[in-house]
Amino acid sequence: MVADRRDQVAANLYTDAVRLAGKQRWGEAAELLRKALARGATEPNEQQGSQSRFLVDRYDPYYWLGVCYMELGEDDKALIAFSSSESYGVIRKWPDLSADLDRRKRQLESRLAASEPRPHPTAPPIAGAEGPASSPAVAVARPSPEPVASVSRATPAAAAPSPAPRATGVAAGPRTAAGDPDAATARRLAASFAREARDVEDLLTAAAGLSSARPKLASRVRLLQGQLGAARAALPADPRATLIAVATRAVVAIRGELSGALLAESLRPSSPRRWEEERSLVDLAAKASPSDPRVYLVRAASLASEAILTGAGGEQLVPEARRAFAEWRRLVGPGAPLPPALSPALLRLLS
Repeated sequence: MVADRRDQVAANLYTDAVRLAGKQRWGEAAELLRKALARGATEPNEQQGSQSRFLVDRYDPYYWLGVCYMELGEDDKALIAFSSSESYGVIRKWPDLSADLDRRKRQLESRLAASEPRPHPTAPPIAGAEGPASSPAVAVARPSPEPVASVSRATPAAAAPSPAPRATGVAAGPRTAAGDPDAATARRLAASFAREARDVEDLLTAAAGLSSARPKLASRVRLLQGQLGAARAALPADPRATLIAVATRAVVAIRGELSGALLAESLRPSSPRRWEEERSLVDLAAKASPSDPRVYLVRAASLASEAILTGAGGEQLVPEARRAFAEWRRLVGPGAPLPPALSPALLRLLS
């Protein structure tokens, strides 16, 4: 299903996320926002939902995702989310949210460029969102017989003093006397980002081809494709080196998440076992994260299981399984304990 600004489920998820953010339940709110984006409702707009049910005003999942990530201390993700919101331009129609976005971006850029670790402050609750009795609650309209209802506008917290900077491992890059990143450094980082993004895009396209009959994997791939699009959209025409480095790390993280999703799908029970599909999933996971030990452990277990249960292909499957198991041992180190999930029969075959 292709979702758009009429998608009612996305509107419901967004409404619940804003309410949870008002209660400072940042992790839960972020999860709902990611689900809304995974449905394809990726475009901020004045109203999201169906005229026949209810509409949510000021739909901008990137802004609220940025707020959640920032309060969780995930500064890289927060900056990407805020830059994505800014790239659509819709938030500039809402002065309160626009001012809060600018304030938060300045804080993030200061923290990302800092070299000394400092504690992350506790943020005040977001005024206007449904929360404790001490703050006014938002009236959230649920689907009702009336033709159109709406969600009251949530407003961001009043501007707080900028927190002390803390280190995140991001190099700010060389700067000119005017304070801008060195142009050569920015170009080099931008070229590296473009290559990484193209590579990850190809991996996601391949994963989508394997997920036609696997709804959980398909949903995860759509979410990661949205994250890749957000990372690309976050970079303006002439981005700063710090922002490029943040976007590149976000794309690299997508690799790891895709690899984990592919491995989880390969381990999902099926009857009968679809050995060829399992191998394809694990092979793609290896392309996404070639240095992840889990890839080789899952590959070893899958190949060994196929050899035992089918009684076929032993001359090819068993040596491949043993090579994969040896690679897992090399990556985790000689002192690593054996995984308890491996049965004695598998261990005998792999040893």
